[in-house]
Amino acid sequence: MIRYLGPEEKPLCRPLWEEAFPEDTREFLDNYFERKMKENRVLAALDGESGPGIMARVVNAQAFLSGFGVNGDCPCPEMEVPLVIWDAQIKENNGLFCWRLNANGSTLRRPGASGGVGPDGAGLLVSSEALALTPGQLAAWLWGYRSLEELEPDSGIPYWCGFVRTLKGVFLDEVV
Repeated sequence: MIRYLGPEEKPLCRPLWEEAFPEDTREFLDNYFERKMKENRVLAALDGESGPGIMARVVNAQAFLSGFGVNGDCPCPEMEVPLVIWDAQIKENNGLFCWRLNANGSTLRRPGASGGVGPDGAGLLVSSEALALTPGQLAAWLWGYRSLEELEPDSGIPYWCGFVRTLKGVFLDEVV
């Protein structure tokens, strides 16, 4: 879980500080941790703690997904895959979509809408294996908080999911 350290926990980050800044003298560190660290807010990822690490609401799936594309492992420059979003609150996000990704980002559209696969399909990975997630699961996976195996342990994960460029953790500080 990612959270701010309490005053009694701040000394726990000193060994990391010493490793990151080996040029700092012991006297400097003693002074810094005694005086300045009291004022600092320290955000830390702590192992062994459970609880929500993320709270997000995808209000526009098309806009949210536009920033994600294919990673360097993808055998083609583009891919088009089915994505099912189970959203009981926002009907525009709910249902089956065609998700087309490339190195620059992606587009999301309903099946049958304009912009489909061209007749030759050259350089395009196309799959019929659908991934089905809630908006929260989608955000947790793409922002790097949970793996698909953690989110959907009993369902088969489509092979193409390994070609999606995800982030390695998004840190939001009191965004409302």
